Amino acid sequence: MKHFALTILKKLLKAIARRIVKKHEPAVIGITGNVGKTSAKETVALLIARERTVRAASRNFNNELGLPLSIIGDFGAPTGAFFWMGVLLQGFIRTLKKDPHYPEVLVLEYGIDRPGDMKELLEIARPHIGIFTAMGDTPVHVEFFAGAEGMFREKAKLISSLP
Repeated sequence: MKHFALTILKKLLKAIARRIVKKHEPAVIGITGNVGKTSAKETVALLIARERTVRAASRNFNNELGLPLSIIGDFGAPTGAFFWMGVLLQGFIRTLKKDPHYPEVLVLEYGIDRPGDMKELLEIARPHIGIFTAMGDTPVHVEFFAGAEGMFREKAKLISSLP
């Protein structure tokens, strides 16, 4: 039952986040890599904030739950059913009417740990600009790939998806 609820939550968050991006049309900067994603995200957001309204998640929201959270709003740590109900409600409201205070730019981290993860994240929000930071000699989560090269190819999908 718990797996079913999580699957439904992911689908709802994905649909809401996609609609918000379509309605508000923010520029999306996507950052991937194994080393330095969060530092790059914070640096890019700080520089852009001089000229534009920008949102970069205050936490390490870089997966199929976190990426939509970053798009829907600026949230703290997920804390139970009421948190998720509030996120879904706020997201649904943002799909109905354009918010004049919605950021012009989203700086998003695209973190993966299994083959196919990048495709899922790109279906939520396809970036206009991509940054691939770095990969260590032994990348984290490499155990789910056919070596570091397989992980590199999966992460490189962010760059190949750019307009």
